[in-house]
Amino acid sequence: MEAARYLAPGGLFARMSEWQQQARPSERGGMLGRMAEHVNAWRDELAARHRGHEVWPVVVVDPLQRWQDPELGEVEALNSLAEDLDALADEHGWIVLLSSDTNKASAAATAGEEGNAASIFRGSYKLFHACDALLLMKAERIEKGAELPPTRRVTVEIAKNRNGPAWGEAFYEWHPASGRFEPREAERDERPSKPSPTSAPVRASPSGTSYGID
Repeated sequence: MEAARYLAPGGLFARMSEWQQQARPSERGGMLGRMAEHVNAWRDELAARHRGHEVWPVVVVDPLQRWQDPELGEVEALNSLAEDLDALADEHGWIVLLSSDTNKASAAATAGEEGNAASIFRGSYKLFHACDALLLMKAERIEKGAELPPTRRVTVEIAKNRNGPAWGEAFYEWHPASGRFEPREAERDERPSKPSPTSAPVRASPSGTSYGID
């Protein structure tokens, strides 16, 4: 099978694993400081093994909420974490990719209504401002009690982009069983007219995931 070939010694995934390390937060408070020590030590090790090549750490946090301090409230914990992670990325020259679940405040504020990107991130303003680019992923809603379909339509929208196009959408078919996403054509009801640069509306959703790039 294709996956076995990639995972075999010398395969693509096997070669990639040389550059990857994974960790789970064993405790919440203070984890970012320990992560910084680990990432920077590994960068120094790779730089020593590959002299003459610059090493750019890419830190992936999925989801950001797993690293929140449980002693703080939901909004305070998320904002504090976003601010601290942004400071570490700037200090150490990291590229940070993270996912963040829609919180209760934004879900309650935007359910069933149109809104701009800032309203969707209500309750996590520091996350919105810290990231250079933000993508909003929304799956089609399934009515309560309805049978779950084998696939679901997913829309990905640009919510913010400091250094590129400020608006755009992509459409996918999501396979929950495997986690696979397949590109698809947009349905007629999914093709809104392009917003003006001043309003830049984003369709709100009570459930979704945001992806940030710092």
